[in-house]
Amino acid sequence: MDSLPDPVTMQTAYTAANDTYDRFLLRRRKAGLWIAWHELGHELRSARDTFWAVGHDPRLPRETRAIALMNGANALSTVGRHFEALDTYEHAAKLRPDDGMVRGNRGVELYTLALGLRQSHSLLVGRAREDLAFAVQAEHLDGNAGAIFKQCLDRLSHHADEPVEARIREYEDPYSRWAYEQNLLLSASLGAMPPEDQLDTASATGLVTKLEAFSTDDSPVPPALSAINAIKRDYLTARLMAYLATQRPPEVKLGARSRSARYVDTLDYAFWDLPTGLAASSYASALNLADKMATFVAFWLTLPHEHVNDRNWAFVPVRRASRGSSGSAPLCGPVRPQLETIMRDNAGKLTGLLGLIDLAQEEAESISRQSRRDVRDAAVHQFLSVRMFMRDKPSDFIHAVRQDELQTDLITALRQVRRMFLQIILAVGQKGRLDAGDRTMPMTMTDYENPMTSGEP
Repeated sequence: MDSLPDPVTMQTAYTAANDTYDRFLLRRRKAGLWIAWHELGHELRSARDTFWAVGHDPRLPRETRAIALMNGANALSTVGRHFEALDTYEHAAKLRPDDGMVRGNRGVELYTLALGLRQSHSLLVGRAREDLAFAVQAEHLDGNAGAIFKQCLDRLSHHADEPVEARIREYEDPYSRWAYEQNLLLSASLGAMPPEDQLDTASATGLVTKLEAFSTDDSPVPPALSAINAIKRDYLTARLMAYLATQRPPEVKLGARSRSARYVDTLDYAFWDLPTGLAASSYASALNLADKMATFVAFWLTLPHEHVNDRNWAFVPVRRASRGSSGSAPLCGPVRPQLETIMRDNAGKLTGLLGLIDLAQEEAESISRQSRRDVRDAAVHQFLSVRMFMRDKPSDFIHAVRQDELQTDLITALRQVRRMFLQIILAVGQKGRLDAGDRTMPMTMTDYENPMTSGEP
């Protein structure tokens, strides 16, 4: 608590954040979304951080905190980061469950996602209808907001009502329950509790491929389709490893299997068991997957895709000489010319892609990024020592990290990868609908059945 700014400083920052958001909206109305993001994107990200800090400051009134989180969610939604916006609306609604503005804004977000996803799960639509119906009846509601809520509700009138009871589930599988509680599902019923056979069904409306992409070679499948499947598979694998590492289910017998080995006593309180190895592997896989998704976006949009990562794929790399360091640090320059053209021509229609670009810029500005990469590099290329507590740096070849920090950072990394994947799904769908023409075909989604495991319950 001592690290929090004093309430007066917090209030001043909050007022400035609201002013920044208002300026962004005004600039968007005058010049369009892409130009507004170009000019004020950095300031808007700073404002979102302030909204989040105010919303989670327990010293402030619940109403203030809820409104701050709602504003932060609105700011995320404005630049196309709809999935994170929905998560933030959920936080606001927990503070003020009967606030018409909070419920109405969440309903609009649910409505937006229901239109943007291939599988507009009935739970997603049902939640949108419920929130919007509540909002239009709320007292002290701004007139313009009320009109928007009513318009969205009317557009959902042809959908059948979804019973509230259908959203209340108790998962039999502990892994399903853990993935839901950690906000790590890839489900189209975002924010609700999907059935256990629909935990990770998110896919895009408008996922199309050009007919000429299919060939008569040995590999007739367009590479982008295989890449989407590989990304989802690798994410689910990393998530399962994280579950095994952090929850240590007794039926897997990780402790007994660890004791069957013999390790040298390093005398530094390090952990050499299987759960620690799973955590390190899952963490490295999650960060590697973020880079892999950047590569996917680059070749999907026919951008340069050599040496790209999750922070620079959208930007022209530049370098600066860093005094006192071993080399030069790569930075993000202007948006790549090819991407600039796409966004200038279609900015208002490609909000999912704008959200991806904003995510990349946010990652580039993250002060904790380098420490995360150091742990990943040690887990992949060097040697990682996971300890109960830290004493000193072992050597240039061994990177030490505390066990609790590794587990916390692991869940954070998985959530980041989930956000990026869902943004890709939204962006691919939006661009696919724009590109659809005479020589494209829609791609269908199927339930995967492996004959080697088809007999499993």
